Amino acid sequence: MILFGLADRVANTYTMLSETAGEIEDYEDQFRDRERVLVFADTDVSFDLKDIRLKNKSREERDIERDLRRASSSRYLRYNSGASTSGTYRVSVSARYDKNKDKDGTVTASLSGDGPFGPLSASKSATFRMYKGDDDAHLEDTRYDRAITEAMRDVENDMIRQVERQQPPPVQSVRRADWAKVIDKYRFHSKVSGEPLVD
Repeated sequence: MILFGLADRVANTYTMLSETAGEIEDYEDQFRDRERVLVFADTDVSFDLKDIRLKNKSREERDIERDLRRASSSRYLRYNSGASTSGTYRVSVSARYDKNKDKDGTVTASLSGDGPFGPLSASKSATFRMYKGDDDAHLEDTRYDRAITEAMRDVENDMIRQVERQQPPPVQSVRRADWAKVIDKYRFHSKVSGEPLVD
């Protein structure tokens, strides 16, 4: 790569560069100390129900959110409310009751956050049956509980596999980013001085 510009600007930029390497070069892994973990900073629970009672919605939301934060018990997942990430662990429940026919409810668990080498996301769903003929349809039963457990287990397992498999960017990408920083710094100095820049 050749930078064309005024001599003093090139000299200033040159101090950022290392000595010319030979044909074989040792590559220092910039990610060698990166922890293999997904960090998420928020939890969310939502219900979309029709003709179904939820005995205590606020308590149910609180209990599920507590379980979402407990995902941190895995060494691959970490809940950190103070983290600077848009990552969220979310559970949404959708169900419709019909006294004339059986209906399926759906639990969807989605998890996103910052992985060791970039953002990751996963989503899994599980269904549960709302049987016809119940005079008082409600969600607090074993079928619904199993669906929540299944959706959360599946999405956490999927995310753990992604965290384990995620690889750092290739050497070429890292070096390209380093060169971009050099060029940006040179461009900034040229703009500040008001002198023309030729790329």
